[in-house]
Amino acid sequence: MRPTRSLDRDVVGYRRERLPEPWGQRPLTTVPDWVCEIISPSRPADDRVRKRRLYAKHAVHFYWILDAQAHTLEALRLDGATGDWHEIGAYDEQSSARIAPFAAVELEAGRLFPPVSMAL
Repeated sequence: MRPTRSLDRDVVGYRRERLPEPWGQRPLTTVPDWVCEIISPSRPADDRVRKRRLYAKHAVHFYWILDAQAHTLEALRLDGATGDWHEIGAYDEQSSARIAPFAAVELEAGRLFPPVSMAL
């Protein structure tokens, strides 16, 4: 899965043992283990439908969809046998959770969202 202008991933993560040697080799052609997309207000279907299908096709194990406007995070895990996504959980700005693939760390979901502006 090569990055292209039509597939700009917002945030990706790799298991260290899957990265190529020597470290720092570019371009990186290894499929990520985790992708987080921040929903584009002008093209939400791109992140929720097109990229979701593409990441399943390329066996990305975890997919997070962050909606900065709605202050929600959806976390999905790919079933490698069926190629279907399964919801791990849905979180809002009040949530604290251990979310795969980072379950070793408790995450305060509200820290992922921009602050709400105060109306004057």
